[in-house]
This record gives sequence, C-alpha cells and structure tokens, in this order.
Amino acid sequence: MFAALTAAHAIVKSSWTWMLVSAIGFLPFVLYLHATPRFEGVLLVLIFHFIAACFLSAQKKRFAVILMLPSVVLVLRIAVLVKVG
Repeated sequence: MFAALTAAHAIVKSSWTWMLVSAIGFLPFVLYLHATPRFEGVLLVLIFHFIAACFLSAQKKRFAVILMLPSVVLVLRIAVLVKVG
C-alpha cells in the first residue's frame, strides 16, 4: 500500500526521488514473492520501479506510468489469489 501511494505521488509530482522511495517500500513484497516458485520473474517489477525513476528524472512521465502497470497487475493478481484461495 505504501509503495503504491508513493509511486502515485511520484508520478503526479514527477519526482524520481519518490519513485526510489516507492521501490524501497516495494522491496519486501517483491522479495517475499521471489522466494516462492510460483512467481518467477517478479524481480523485473522492482527493476521497473528504478527505470521509472530514471524516466521521471528525464521528465518522461508517460513512460513511467507504463512501467508501473506491471506492479498494478502483480498486486491485483495477488489480491485475486488471496480472495479465491
């Protein structure tokens, strides 16, 4: 939740520092999922946060938003799995 809010704030304010804070806040969630065999490649989502920070520093907000979509999909996928399972 913290990572999602700080990522949204980073995109609205075009702040690459807030995107880095978001990546750090997202780190425990990603590392937990990375430890399970069902979620291979989840570290890419964390890398996308860092790349989005680079795009925000270059004032390319649209690319940063596109790079945040896998994070949203991942969180929604976990929510569905928890709800169903």
